[in-house]
Amino acid sequence: MLFKTFKIFLISFLISYCWAESPFYEVVVDVGSTGSRVHIYSITASDKDLPNIEQVFFHSIEPGFSTYANDPNQIPFYLSRLFNPAQKFCYTEKLPCQDMPIYFLATAGMRLLPEQTQTNMYGIVRGWLKDNTLFGDVKETRTMSGEHEAAFGWLTAYEENILNKKPLGAFFELGGASMQYVFVVDKVSESNYIINLPNKTIYLNLGSWLGFGSNEAVNRVTKYWKNSDKLCYPKGFKSKNGFEYKSCFNLFRHYLTVNENPTTEKTAVQNVVNEKEPIIMTANFRTLFDFFGTLDPGKIHDQLKATCELDWKTLRQKNPLVDPKALGNFCVEGTYVMSLFEAFGLPSQYSNYHLPSSSWTRGLVLYHWTLSSDHLTQA
Repeated sequence: MLFKTFKIFLISFLISYCWAESPFYEVVVDVGSTGSRVHIYSITASDKDLPNIEQVFFHSIEPGFSTYANDPNQIPFYLSRLFNPAQKFCYTEKLPCQDMPIYFLATAGMRLLPEQTQTNMYGIVRGWLKDNTLFGDVKETRTMSGEHEAAFGWLTAYEENILNKKPLGAFFELGGASMQYVFVVDKVSESNYIINLPNKTIYLNLGSWLGFGSNEAVNRVTKYWKNSDKLCYPKGFKSKNGFEYKSCFNLFRHYLTVNENPTTEKTAVQNVVNEKEPIIMTANFRTLFDFFGTLDPGKIHDQLKATCELDWKTLRQKNPLVDPKALGNFCVEGTYVMSLFEAFGLPSQYSNYHLPSSSWTRGLVLYHWTLSSDHLTQA
């Protein structure tokens, strides 16, 4: 027992000593449904509950990796576009990238593909990294579960609150192919994920809805209901008919009602609101905020209806700097987001909404730190 205690102390001391002496680096690749993003993080020790983490490099490309499921010969070219700028950065900054652990982790876009297709694509990635890059410590090339994506996203979003002992609350992430949610709960019996920090244990209840990301949901609804072109787009963009907000909204309401039952999550949102805790929303939830400057559902309902009932020519003239394709899809995607607000009971005039620009990749780095310190377990 004494030897085991000394061994744990020695390992903890060595980890702390090494981190204090020089930064530890991790390369995390967010292989999303609409694009891939390379992050290089520097991690150093801290006298606080969490380490100091700094992003020292970032590079993104489009489209999503899953696009090449039926054209694998294009994958090497895709990977060169993704990784070559990172290699150049390593050479320029004289960083030991050959020793950095690298995690190539995909999200919902890849979860939609057959297992064998995924396996074949990851085999190409591992071979290409070995033969064409200086990244020598490839730890993982795989598809993450939606639950892990939710947990890492929550950790990223609430890192500052954890450090400053501020209230913890709900988290929603709307990606291209899936949507993740996380709630802080009081009891281990109510949780399916537990975070053990040095001075705090956090119980989470989390989940992921595959097929409910903004791109995938819109694609499914508009393909299934052929009249969606007449209801969900500005007049002159896809049809001669004009945008009908209520009718379009009802299509998405039906899609949600048939496929999911958010009653439990709706109750959890109400508990968060009653306690006036933060509700953090990331990724594609920013679409409406960036356009209207608000996340108040009541205001967005009115503004979305008024904006999208304009004809296409007028809408273009009023928004000359917005990409035409993005502008044309804004109305249907915005309507879907509003149906999510209703499904989860997200309230109007709530002052504790937050929309940080954050990535689950930082949460993954925190997760690895907790593992090195034996802090994180899954219930």
